[in-house]
Amino acid sequence: MITSVLVLVIPLLSPGSVHAGLTPHARIYINSNSGFTKPDPVNGGGSGTQNNPYIIENWVIDASSAKGISIQNTTSYFIIRKVLIENGGSDDESYAGIYLDNVINGTIENNTCKNNFRGIKLNSSSYCTISGNTCGNCLAYEAMGISLVSSSYDNLIANTCNYNGPMPITYYQEGRGIQLEASSNYNILDGNICSNNNHNGIVLYTSSNNTVSNSTIYNNGYSGIDLYLGSNSNTIFGNNCDNTIRGINFEDTDNYNIVYNNTCTNNHPDGSDDGGHGIGLWNFCSNNTIFNNTCSGNYYGISLTSASSNNTLDNNNCSNNSDIGIYLSSSSNNTITLNYLLNNNHNAHDDGINYWDNGSAGNYWSDYTGVDNYHGENQNIPGPDGIGDTPYNILGGSNQDRYPLMSTWPAGGTTTWNVVNIFHLTLSENFWIYGGSQLLAKFYTYGGSYQDNTVLKNYAPPVHIVDNENISRPGNGAIQRVELVVVDSGGTALGTIATFETSKTIMVARIGQISAKWPFANDATKTLYVTELGTISALWPFAPTI
Repeated sequence: MITSVLVLVIPLLSPGSVHAGLTPHARIYINSNSGFTKPDPVNGGGSGTQNNPYIIENWVIDASSAKGISIQNTTSYFIIRKVLIENGGSDDESYAGIYLDNVINGTIENNTCKNNFRGIKLNSSSYCTISGNTCGNCLAYEAMGISLVSSSYDNLIANTCNYNGPMPITYYQEGRGIQLEASSNYNILDGNICSNNNHNGIVLYTSSNNTVSNSTIYNNGYSGIDLYLGSNSNTIFGNNCDNTIRGINFEDTDNYNIVYNNTCTNNHPDGSDDGGHGIGLWNFCSNNTIFNNTCSGNYYGISLTSASSNNTLDNNNCSNNSDIGIYLSSSSNNTITLNYLLNNNHNAHDDGINYWDNGSAGNYWSDYTGVDNYHGENQNIPGPDGIGDTPYNILGGSNQDRYPLMSTWPAGGTTTWNVVNIFHLTLSENFWIYGGSQLLAKFYTYGGSYQDNTVLKNYAPPVHIVDNENISRPGNGAIQRVELVVVDSGGTALGTIATFETSKTIMVARIGQISAKWPFANDATKTLYVTELGTISALWPFAPTI
């Protein structure tokens, strides 16, 4: 993955490939809607409306220690695209390749901004889109690929921000891939690549209600994603944060954030910092929700320190970390349940007062040595319930997980799929579920597009399910792929227990069954067989072999 990304990025930063087809142009300054003049600097597009924006494109600009393109105080719709801007200087934070100030309705797409103090900077600008740009090799102290200051309701999509800040990498030099600061709120950052920046990949600094998603962030000097100084109510999901000191890091009163479905691996201290966590909260970070993340191969999987309280850690995989899976220090009133702690040097450490179970289910511990012969609140009624009969003691203090899980979450046990026909399955179930409130059959196409779902069970955990289910799609459509999924009361998926896919091998077996039964079938059944064979024929090109 990393190799393929670098192969794509290096040509974009190559002078030969970028200059081809571009026309040299002096620096561009526009200070009102009237500044969008044709044919220069506006060399394309229309009249500045939403459906017919001004276009500035195909220029190559030497910013010469200043701003390359500066647009201020405008409301017209415009697009800047396929422009190369370089050499914007290193001693003034407004010296950006592209600089917008008090602007709405701008689009900046598919440009290359290199060796500027800021690749792209928005100041007090909203409802703008920044997408597909390469902003790298900004080598000054505190250089940034993309910077938003007091700018809200903007979209940053699929940008590449690499090698910003002095090289070689040392986190004291403050180079950043993307930074939002000074109450830059309600922005969407999705699908960005931020790597090899001197300090951080993505920073939210006193900025709230933003979404950071589906981004690839690696080899940065300090942290992958960093929330700092009162950045609240942000949503962080679907990101990969690898090979830094801190994967996802909260510092100084960052509250009410939601962090889920991220993968944080191979983050370790460098000898001058006490980080090394996949996900970490430090210094009065409270009321955050951290769930469904994978934190493996770090020093700490997840850490909460310095009076970080009232946080929820739920359904995270913390495995193979070199020191501690989940680490709490000087932090209390946190709830830690349904996490998977496997093969860490120490699975957990806690010197505060926290809650390691929810009163009926706790966490899975690979080093738990207890047995499951009893059930009930006090684990003293004969008969197993998937919960260990004795507590798991947490290192560092007197905390216990009173209800340790005997098998890995989301469920432990067996499932067996049986094919009735291409529209109908049966499912034999024998497993425990320790969280959530509903069991769903969710149906997808072979390509992964969601189709619909069926509710199989409503329950209160922990629950032992032993049953035979009939599985059919609403409307009796053909089953291509189905997943057995645990969800909570809000509909959020907590885990997938089992999957089934109708493969070519299954189709061939089904055709053989129909062939054998055909001579003995009545006309109504033969009609059903003809429909099923037609459906098999239509799905055959898309089905996996096995």
